[in-house]
Amino acid sequence: MGQQSMELIDRYGKLLVNLAYTYRKDWSMSEDIVQEVFISAYMNLDEFNRQSSYKTWLLPSQSINRRIFFAS
Repeated sequence: MGQQSMELIDRYGKLLVNLAYTYRKDWSMSEDIVQEVFISAYMNLDEFNRQSSYKTWLLPSQSINRRIFFAS
């Protein structure tokens, strides 16, 4: 992963894990969800439009919502 990806993880990782935990009530599953979200984000960085912040791109993403609410 590149420097930009590591900065995203450092900056938003804890926030996303806490968000996932709020709904899933399982730390391990929450961390797995966030790992999958960051992998997806990394693979789709070229789709990020720089007119918004990374936070507004990551938080409402279908990726995290789908994983929080539909992870088994």
